[in-house]
Amino acid sequence: MVGLTDKLALKQLVHQYLGPGYVATTLSQGSSYHDLDVTNMPEQFVLKANHDSGSVYFVHNKNDFPAKRYKYCLDRAIGRTFGISGGEWQYWPIPKNVFAEEMLPFVDGTPPPDFKFHCSNGQVLWLQYIYDRGRNTKEIITDRDGKVMGLNFDQHMISVFEFKRPQNWQALLEVAETMSRGFQYVRVDLYNLPGRIVVGEMTFSPLNGMYQSEGNIELGKLIPLDRTKIRELVCSEFPGPARRWPW
Repeated sequence: MVGLTDKLALKQLVHQYLGPGYVATTLSQGSSYHDLDVTNMPEQFVLKANHDSGSVYFVHNKNDFPAKRYKYCLDRAIGRTFGISGGEWQYWPIPKNVFAEEMLPFVDGTPPPDFKFHCSNGQVLWLQYIYDRGRNTKEIITDRDGKVMGLNFDQHMISVFEFKRPQNWQALLEVAETMSRGFQYVRVDLYNLPGRIVVGEMTFSPLNGMYQSEGNIELGKLIPLDRTKIRELVCSEFPGPARRWPW
């Protein structure tokens, strides 16, 4: 789980499981923004931190972008251990790095649509299809066959109830199910580009389990969890900033 949560280590594991061509190309990486060779970057690229959620910054013109602000945000990101406040332990051991990678083609001024496949033990349970990000962000929920389920999962997105399966639907399923084998629950994020499927990231605790929609309740019933067992607390003072996971 730690390796698949680490955005840089994930790329190596995807290559191992699926072969070449399924990840965005890493252009530069280092322990801080200063280690990145921005001068030799292409015109457009994306800046990210590898160990957290949300530190993603699009550079559309390398000669004109808020470099100081992006540097500040990335330095702040690598200065903290993500996930402690919410108990998302899979983030804690990840080595903190920043990196730049190729920018995937935008669609009508927005990032390419997300195919977020929610899976269990190598089986897609439902798809969360997200598009028009940052511009009245929209969401469609379908079952494994691409049939619209009429549910809202993310309460902050506009629900749409029409979906057309892409021609390579089976290939998308195969990628998601290959990557999700062995995990009771994981979300596999894919981008479906012309002639190419790209694995974006894998998430084991989306929004730290804090979705509030009615759809969240219904979709959660699809996950085959053993609800008869309750594990003992890792720490009676959970959460606490000084706690360390007992490896």
